[in-house]
Amino acid sequence: GGSDHLPFYAHVGIPSLSAGMGGPTLYHSGYDDFHWYMKFGDPGLVSGVTITRLMGIMAYRLANATILPLDPAQYGKDLNTHLDNVQKEIKKFSPTYSVSKLKEITDEITKNGELFLKLRDQALLKSLNSASLLAINSKIKWLERAFIDEKGMDYGAWYKSLYASSDPYSGYASWMLPGFLYLASNKETEKISAWEDRYAKSFQQLNEEIKTINELLKKGK
Repeated sequence: GGSDHLPFYAHVGIPSLSAGMGGPTLYHSGYDDFHWYMKFGDPGLVSGVTITRLMGIMAYRLANATILPLDPAQYGKDLNTHLDNVQKEIKKFSPTYSVSKLKEITDEITKNGELFLKLRDQALLKSLNSASLLAINSKIKWLERAFIDEKGMDYGAWYKSLYASSDPYSGYASWMLPGFLYLASNKETEKISAWEDRYAKSFQQLNEEIKTINELLKKGK
């Protein structure tokens, strides 16, 4: 949700990562300089070097993987969690509301994502040609685009990801399934059905993309 990720994630659907280490919370100020960093921020350059090594290993792993090591099954699991939160928030002003229809799709996403993991592991034991690998990895890389909706959010069309956005009130905190949460924050019942349709279309597109990858894995030689 933070501003560091918005252009990449919320606007064009490029998977993004915020990674850091535990410890004292140190934020930006007018005193940020090398002396401050060495004395207070990271004496001995322990955290900075460690996180640099970790990011380097992750980048190396992603760049050199035969098949990109991403887990589509996690989409379904996380979406179910976020849908539970949506249902809880909307039920505060619409007591009979249910996300059961959307969960039918996310359960399919989980099932097909788990099948992907099995087929991927089987495929890695074979000799896949470069054309098959290119097609498979291209599909995996762009799965996130299934959440991009050109209409965007009601609070700003620039925010195109149906999956995540910054909170329009604070401008920074993360909102998951923001189209629904904005409805809930304004207690709007008349738009619920339209947003359900938009989310269902997005989820179904994601599910179909995963199924296509699975077919490519089955056929890959």
